[in-house]
Amino acid sequence: MGLNSRGAGRISGGIVCAATHEERFGVRPRLGRLIACLVVGAVTSTALPQVAYAAPAGDGDDKGIVDTIKGWFADDDDSGGLDKPPSHDELEMADRQKLPKGKKEPEAKRVKELTKRRTSNARFWQLSDGRVQAELSAVPTSYRSGTGKKASWKSIDTTVRGTKAKGFEFANTSNNGRSWFGEDTDRLVRFASPSGRSVTLGVEGAGGSLKPKAKGSTVTYEDVVHGADLEYVVGPGRVKENITLAERPDGPVRFVFTLDTAGLTPKARKDGSIALYGELPHTPELLIPAPYMTDAKKAEKSVFGQTYSTKVTQ
Repeated sequence: MGLNSRGAGRISGGIVCAATHEERFGVRPRLGRLIACLVVGAVTSTALPQVAYAAPAGDGDDKGIVDTIKGWFADDDDSGGLDKPPSHDELEMADRQKLPKGKKEPEAKRVKELTKRRTSNARFWQLSDGRVQAELSAVPTSYRSGTGKKASWKSIDTTVRGTKAKGFEFANTSNNGRSWFGEDTDRLVRFASPSGRSVTLGVEGAGGSLKPKAKGSTVTYEDVVHGADLEYVVGPGRVKENITLAERPDGPVRFVFTLDTAGLTPKARKDGSIALYGELPHTPELLIPAPYMTDAKKAEKSVFGQTYSTKVTQ
């Protein structure tokens, strides 16, 4: 790097050696080393060629560039002394103080449910400390009851009770999906979605009428076909069908069910399930999951606690 003592200064790249400054401009070694360190720091911090802008022309003070740079670091006070560093008191630093022992706030309790904010899968409560607590569920916990201004959210109850609905003996209507159970083999189970669209399930080969038995959330039809019992378990927004064989069959067993879709379009899926579509072509109204079978033999590693297989088709 080259520097002219009176005029423009340009940094074309490189590092200024402190010895060159000392010999050429008569600068004390200490200042020369300081300038060199400043240039080194500037170049290494950016890793790019640095530019030195031209200083204004001198006005007769006969100061060279080194004297000018030296003035940048000089104090305005000609006394040459350094200011005394501020004391601890002048900095006004906070001293260590013992804070009062905190008090444990009482545990917040539910004051009331905010029923107007309830949804099918969420409930909200006002807490005693002013906060709002939300309870979310992966399955429906509430269903919409009534219409118009009288409509409200109510908690799902999966209990099956007697019904006066024509052609059915039992029903569960306090649910996100309503279900009815009858005696006729062509109208064994009817299930309706929240929108009101429904499907009706029947069974072939059972002969005459069937007598359903209800207990809690379960409806059972005994000895329907091939000595098997049909069991329907009502859950939140669903009905699960179980076909139970009391004895091991001698060969393959086939059960035939009828399905009245009432205008819904059924489509088989690759995973073995059947989706039923209404007006929305990509959103199913109802879904029949893929079937599976289990054995009475227990299996600890099984998700069902029993030996199971998915080699069942529908």
